[in-house]
Amino acid sequence: MGSFIISVAFPKACNFMKYEFFPVEDAFGRLQPASVELRSKSLQRQTRISSLLSNVNTSGKRHKRFDKRPRGKWICQSVNSLEDKDGLLQGGDAESQLLEQLRQAVQQQGGDIESADDMELLRFLRGKSMDVEKTAAAYVRHQKWKAEFIPNGGFTEADLPTELAAKKSYIIAQDKKGRPVSLTLGRNHVYNKDFTEFKRFAIYVFEQLVARAPPGTQDFLYIIDLKALGVKNLDSKSFVAGFDLLQNHYPGRIDKVYMVNVPLIFNGLWKVVSKLLDENTKRKIIFVDNKKLTETLLEEIDIDHLPKEYGGNAELVLVQELTARQHES
Repeated sequence: MGSFIISVAFPKACNFMKYEFFPVEDAFGRLQPASVELRSKSLQRQTRISSLLSNVNTSGKRHKRFDKRPRGKWICQSVNSLEDKDGLLQGGDAESQLLEQLRQAVQQQGGDIESADDMELLRFLRGKSMDVEKTAAAYVRHQKWKAEFIPNGGFTEADLPTELAAKKSYIIAQDKKGRPVSLTLGRNHVYNKDFTEFKRFAIYVFEQLVARAPPGTQDFLYIIDLKALGVKNLDSKSFVAGFDLLQNHYPGRIDKVYMVNVPLIFNGLWKVVSKLLDENTKRKIIFVDNKKLTETLLEEIDIDHLPKEYGGNAELVLVQELTARQHES
């Protein structure tokens, strides 16, 4: 059994109930926890984990309780004692009120508030400068898009034959914050006439990052390597579409994007596509000096996890190989 954490927020008491299982190794050989977090309106969805919640005292009183089952324990603690490196809950009552206003606005615009996760709503709020009405409209559009484009909740390797065959997307085990890192080789990308498959692939890669991230992870590090880039690889439509997905459907998920080994041939494309990106996204895109490439990446990634191609000790791992390893284990 893997590490599985369930956090239940009691809105009035601002407490969290956490059930923590012991961890097991993931495909990389690391101790890897998984998590499901239920906050604010979560008690309306308690049937999803009814077998666990049957042992929870939901009175909202602060206390500690340890489950007698093997391989895990209940921990009940105040929200103020929980670490939150991204500050998503630092707003306290003010932020809770904004969330409640947002839920009401989403419902008024025909959105589904039952499936709305507080962390996701907060990312959308921050992406829209905490404007409730704009956020509600954006979130409802996102829900409709997700229902139409990802009706089954995700994609498998069978949905992505052309994109996976290109061997352009890799996953670095972890950065210094414990987050998996996305690495894309631009020289292996060519425009896919089946543009829908490309967008499915972009979502697939992102979901692989989320699935392997430590609990509470909000944003990720991305590396785009443009070494040996040719004319056939210059694809502004796909470049913009990838960032558009992150901006409109996964806001707040970019920490930094390192552009490495950037050739002069990319300058023209960048002048075009940069005008189509919002300012917040552009601030997170960093063009790395080739002379400081290894030094820069080692600030983010330990040498044993950094691929050999960039001065580290690790091997490159294709995203589909990582998935295969996980299935085998």
